[in-house]
Amino acid sequence: MTDVVRVSWPEAPVLDVVFLHGLGGNARTTWSAGEAFWPGWLGPDVPGAGVWSVGYDASPSGWLGRAMPIQDRAVNVLARLQNEGVGERPLVFVTHSMGGLLAKQMLLHAEGSPAYRSFARNARGVVFLATPHTGADMAGYLKRLGLGLRLTAAVADLEPDSAYLRDLNVRYRDWAHRSGARNLVFFEAHATRGVRIVDAGSADPGLVGAGPIPVDADHFAICKPADRDALVYGQVRRFLVGIRDALPADAPTREGTPTPPTPTPRTPDEPAASAVDESKQIARRVGDLLRQFDRNQRRFHVDSAARTAAHRFDLPELGPDEKIIGLVDCWESTVQDWFNRVKPNSFYLFTDTALHYSGYLHTSKGYYRDEEIVRIRLPYAEMGDHSFTHRTAGAPSVRRPPSTWIEMTSAGGTTRLILFGWSAKEYRRMANLLQNISDFASGR
Repeated sequence: MTDVVRVSWPEAPVLDVVFLHGLGGNARTTWSAGEAFWPGWLGPDVPGAGVWSVGYDASPSGWLGRAMPIQDRAVNVLARLQNEGVGERPLVFVTHSMGGLLAKQMLLHAEGSPAYRSFARNARGVVFLATPHTGADMAGYLKRLGLGLRLTAAVADLEPDSAYLRDLNVRYRDWAHRSGARNLVFFEAHATRGVRIVDAGSADPGLVGAGPIPVDADHFAICKPADRDALVYGQVRRFLVGIRDALPADAPTREGTPTPPTPTPRTPDEPAASAVDESKQIARRVGDLLRQFDRNQRRFHVDSAARTAAHRFDLPELGPDEKIIGLVDCWESTVQDWFNRVKPNSFYLFTDTALHYSGYLHTSKGYYRDEEIVRIRLPYAEMGDHSFTHRTAGAPSVRRPPSTWIEMTSAGGTTRLILFGWSAKEYRRMANLLQNISDFASGR
């Protein structure tokens, strides 16, 4: 039987947080340290978040109860959550152990299912607490407890290095890459009754920008922070706040209506609220577009991965409050620069306020000289006055510009943006991305 417990419910929810326990757990005790039940803290600590805890049959041994294979349980839980209206708003899963595998299976099933596609479309992140992405020695642990016989289908799904888990992890990595969903990963640093149930290697899903965080706990204590100062609770709360704050201003509530705005007083020196809101909306749109950008051919970094990668590049000077949200560079040029032991300086850098282009130019006055890098800062609010198109000409030569480029046109003239090593296909995709930002900024 599957139960969905509503833990906390705000007046106007903009985000659903769903807790999924693992093998042998339940909706409450998995997340409790004595009387401390930390899902209950998130309601007041993350305003706007509706918090749910799912309980389902996941017994490790037939002596103790029943369990479904993960594939079947995924559909079962999706249907149960759908009955509660979950999946209609932005969504984050917080998972322990096998619950993380269940969340991955749910999202992958939802992406290909018309009935549940909204879950995959609205998923914004997953927290993995000691999830065995490549399997766990659960059978060994159960044998130590004298429960090695009559193991259920759920335990069979956790077999180390199983083909199913390898396939699930590869498909989830691809999905996370396409969707831009964020991930937060923890692993247990201590053994449980002499067995490291999920080691650091298995706990690592191999996601860019989601390095596993070690926790001073065993497999069952890792999901039971005792107070708000605990490492796991602080990181999860911060993760959820970051996702909530990045949501569009018109994120749907439970009824499917936009979240009502909360007016705030403004001093005379502060910018008009409409200007601030417009800037935030453009930045959110840029973030959404970057997460949809095809990252299969060239080096692409987004959100936390972009901020991590940025330290390896020769960046332009940013404003004190300017936050990096995306970085796209040319693989060939970057590798050559690294080989020469210099920081790469050819890229498109996206912050929450502006596009920074660092590369080569060809203007109406002529081609660049001596291969000098030129840097351009273009605030998103001004991109509506520019158009971006992909152009192709004859074969390049020493005296002529490369045969393909992005043409940036405004009232001030036309400029060609060039990154060496890019194919015509990559130029075209980047031009489409930039033009989409321009259209949004201008209201087209």
